[in-house]
Order: sequence, then structure tokens, then C-alpha cells
Amino acid sequence: DTGLLKWQSTNLVGANHYAGVAVASNKVLHISGSTMYAFDINNGNQVWSSYIGRSGWAQTAPAVYSNRIYVSMGNGGTGVGVYDLNTGSNLFNYGGFTEPSQVTAPALANGRMYIVGQQASSTNCYLYAFSASSTNLLWQFPLSTAYGNSPIVAGNVLYLTASNFYAINATTGAE
Repeated sequence: DTGLLKWQSTNLVGANHYAGVAVASNKVLHISGSTMYAFDINNGNQVWSSYIGRSGWAQTAPAVYSNRIYVSMGNGGTGVGVYDLNTGSNLFNYGGFTEPSQVTAPALANGRMYIVGQQASSTNCYLYAFSASSTNLLWQFPLSTAYGNSPIVAGNVLYLTASNFYAINATTGAE
């Protein structure tokens, strides 16, 4: 209430601090370069760090769902990695991509992960729906543009903008 600094951390590696933060289970999560950090929300002490080992840097904040951290890797990265919230260990990586050059921040709801991505061999991007607990691709919806924004979920509808404004059924992928 006073505007005083509660804590700060100076032990981030690298100069890339484009990604935002996420908060879950008394941890503040942040990605810097190719390393993901978890800090104690109360005192700023580092809980763990995990080298996420991607060729690209995360350009978006991590997303948390069911004690898992979902990290999209933009800027020439290799897709979306899923990590354990308590340890930072990599659980699995999402398939269905061929060296994506653009991957948005994931939206997670109802046991699913939704992202917009562009495959390197394509000039258009797609909205993808994956199972949040495995690498199963459930459906994909073509977008008529090379770039799209992160989707959001409200009820059973996905909303996103690309060259148009879309409202898509989150279960079936129908417009």
C-alpha cells in the first residue's frame, strides 16, 4: 500500500527480458534468454532455474495450467514446451509444427491448449488446438494471414485477430 519495493532480483542471465511473468503456487515465473526462472513470491529468492534449450527466445509470458508451465518459443524457436511447475523439468514438447517461425502465447482452458502458429513452409498461420496433457493435435483452423495474435477463451469460444476478427468454437474448431 505504500509503494515501497518488496523485493527485486538481479540474477537473471542474458539480456532478453521481453517475456512477461506468470504467477502460480507462490512462484513468479519469468524467462530470460533460454532460461526460465521461478522466484518465491514473498521474498524473491530463486526457487529453481531451468535451461529450456531452445534455438529461439521466448517472446511471451509463460502460461500455467494444472501445475504445468507452457512456454511458446517465438523468434525462430521450435514450438511449445511444457514444464513441471514445482521443478522446472521438461515434461514434453508439442509436435505438429515444422520449425515454426511464429508461435503465440498459449491459451489454456478445458483441458486444451490453443496457439496460433506459422509453419516455416507456409505463408499462412493456423489456430491449433492440442490436448493440454499430451501432444495430441485435436484440430487446426486456417487463418488467411501470415501472423495472428494470441487467442483468448471465454466459455466455449476462442477469440483472436489475424487479418480478420474470429470467434471459433473451442471444442470443434468451427467458425
